[in-house]
Amino acid sequence: MLDARCLGGIAITLFLLQACSTEAEFQGRRGGGDLGDIEGLARLDAASILDEWCEAAVEARNHACHTFGRKALACEDAQQRLGQAGCSSTTDGGFATPGAQGRQIGEAAAPSLPGPSASEFHCAVLQQLQDSLGSTCFKNHKKKTKTQAKKANTKVLAVLGGPKDFKFCASHGGSAQCAACREKDGSGGALACDAARPAGKRKRNLYSSCPDSLHTGKVFFTNGGGTGWCTSFWGINVIKGTTLSTTQFPFGDREWGQPAAGKAKIKSVLTKAGVGHSHKAPLASGYFWVKRLVEHTTDDGRKVADVMKKGYVVCCPLLPIKYFERHVNRKFFGNSKAAIKKGYGAERAIKLGYLSEDKKLRTVFHQIWAAGATLREKWVFVKHCVEKAFDHNTQQLKAAYKCPTKLPKIPRPRLTSPDWRPWMIAQDAFSLTLKAA
Repeated sequence: MLDARCLGGIAITLFLLQACSTEAEFQGRRGGGDLGDIEGLARLDAASILDEWCEAAVEARNHACHTFGRKALACEDAQQRLGQAGCSSTTDGGFATPGAQGRQIGEAAAPSLPGPSASEFHCAVLQQLQDSLGSTCFKNHKKKTKTQAKKANTKVLAVLGGPKDFKFCASHGGSAQCAACREKDGSGGALACDAARPAGKRKRNLYSSCPDSLHTGKVFFTNGGGTGWCTSFWGINVIKGTTLSTTQFPFGDREWGQPAAGKAKIKSVLTKAGVGHSHKAPLASGYFWVKRLVEHTTDDGRKVADVMKKGYVVCCPLLPIKYFERHVNRKFFGNSKAAIKKGYGAERAIKLGYLSEDKKLRTVFHQIWAAGATLREKWVFVKHCVEKAFDHNTQQLKAAYKCPTKLPKIPRPRLTSPDWRPWMIAQDAFSLTLKAA
């Protein structure tokens, strides 16, 4: 923690500096000046700053008195005020100033203004004092903060077992990923999704049936009561972009599948998932993702949150054209004059690889624009692409479903519709989608 005396000294100094800024219009005045302008420095609360800086302030004030030829009585009065504030004086009436720091501050301030008034000199002294206070106090504070953060990061949290464990989360500078679900093999995050009661007491709704790896083509949700269930990326909550929240998410026990003892619950867990086609991406590509937010209140009343985002971009092989809407097939992949005039048509689609030569297979999406993806196309993408794209043993994306790292060559614009001319590779388009999620 930053020394309370440092905080007090800096706060007082900054307050006086703010007062100085309001006196800019009087800087044309020279000589004279109100003695209170100088004596303001003497009113620093010595109990609120480090002792050496209290002494430095005294010496700076003494130097100001000497510079402007103030009456010894007035300076002595100011010294008495400092003494009453807690600054110790020497037997000869002076003040102890280790290293003559205060005099150095006063001397550094004096040349900064040609023939300064008392007010101007006082402000210059304050500026010097503020710089010194800041460099001393905040330098030490930063070191402590780094040390504290380093200690927090060294803690390995297996599971969120209660409210006290939030201090080890990334939202507190720790290393624990408290919005990602833990896995049975010890990998993953610290959130005990496995401890949530499965809907209908069915095994298919256990977290292990739809982990955050998403390789099953399903996503884990919890309802308002903290009950968990697995849903396909074709589920209504995914298609509609619904954010589901609960105030009854369980803390976990160290034993897999068991909630922590006691009645404490995580009061704010939100989950949202999405599926579709990234804007301006190649027609064969689609995405699916999940986002989870775990929010809690710190001891000092602040609301902080840990966030987990996970998703994939997948490029599908050509799929049976009978899966898709007939009117879309006719408009974009047919041989009508209207289709050809607009830069579509079967012949162009075949040349671009959007349609098989026998015209029985086509790309999963019919245009590059995200808003153009139909519900039918999203369903086909989930059922015939996402659910087949992963090796369930390794949980890795199969090579056949990985997207190219280069854009395909497209004929001249006047020969091909803009709807068929992707602007960026699938990975880049999806990264933008996930950032905005």
